[in-house]
Amino acid sequence: MENDKIMKLNVGCGLDYREGWINLDRDKDANADVVFDLSKLSEREKLPFSDNYFERIIMFDVLEHFFDPLPILKELYRVCKIGGTIEIKVPYGVNSVKALEHRRIFVLGSFNTHSFETTHSDAGVIRLNIKEIRIYSQLSSETFLGKFKKFYYNFFLSFINLLIKRSVAFYDDTFLNRLLPNTNIYAKYVKVK
Repeated sequence: MENDKIMKLNVGCGLDYREGWINLDRDKDANADVVFDLSKLSEREKLPFSDNYFERIIMFDVLEHFFDPLPILKELYRVCKIGGTIEIKVPYGVNSVKALEHRRIFVLGSFNTHSFETTHSDAGVIRLNIKEIRIYSQLSSETFLGKFKKFYYNFFLSFINLLIKRSVAFYDDTFLNRLLPNTNIYAKYVKVK
């Protein structure tokens, strides 16, 4: 499966199959290039890729399905090249538990670099830099009400994203979740060691 031409990994691809990427999913019906169940990751069970292989890894709407995301994050770190990026999208706050299959709540503070720094027997201390973190909404703007809601969200989210650059802890509150339901977190990391 591995070759020099494919350097991008789409983890938990589902129906989001991307040409030129290795698309990984646990569901055999997802048309994935690699079928692998992330819940099986352990010290002995690893992703079927070599260390420092991918330049870009994305994992959109996947982590909220796991009680313990650290084994998954450790493996993404292991297969990411130094200088490569790991991009994650998850529902923000209590939005994530609206679906029964979601098992974990994330707030912006969940994505501080210390969340990834952990002693890993074969990797030492994990080192990642946050390149970008923001909250966003995927509201539809097909109707007048949808356009108004999208304007309202974009106005507040742009202001809040400015505050994020100053202090992540400032807005990790249920108040924000009530003010702007249906928001998500986007975090982008660069592997530096």
